[in-house]
Amino acid sequence: MHTWHASLTFTSAKFSDDAAFDLIGELAPNGASMSIAPDDAGGTITFTVEAPTVLDAVDTAANLLVDRASGTIGAIDLAGVEILSEDAMNELVTDPTYPEVVSFAEIADMGGFSRQRARQLAESGAFPHAVITTAQGPLYSKHAIERYLETRTTKPGRPAKANA
Repeated sequence: MHTWHASLTFTSAKFSDDAAFDLIGELAPNGASMSIAPDDAGGTITFTVEAPTVLDAVDTAANLLVDRASGTIGAIDLAGVEILSEDAMNELVTDPTYPEVVSFAEIADMGGFSRQRARQLAESGAFPHAVITTAQGPLYSKHAIERYLETRTTKPGRPAKANA
């Protein structure tokens, strides 16, 4: 037997918060957590099941949810199922939920120019937008900066002066 993490999305008739808590209580031995749809007519619930294979885990999770829901929130229609192995779930929860970010100093190193030049480039319209601004300055998505540096065109020397 293997432990599987099941996440099931469902629709139903509208139900109360108390009914949702009752359903979570029914599945507490399986480590259940739940999010309710904004219209109170469905949601997503995540819990663990023991099963020999992923297909058996789908069956076990679906049957368990339908059975427990019938006594708490009423009949449900399954709209989606995601089953993850213990290893896949551990990998998922250890991955950061935010992109890798870089500052002007790192952008300068990546591009082979000064921090001042990185700041100047950031003021141009083609430069990626900052994903967050801290007291130390803006931070940019590393992937977006790498792409920008790959695709930007550069010309040696100073730009020609405009005729007045």
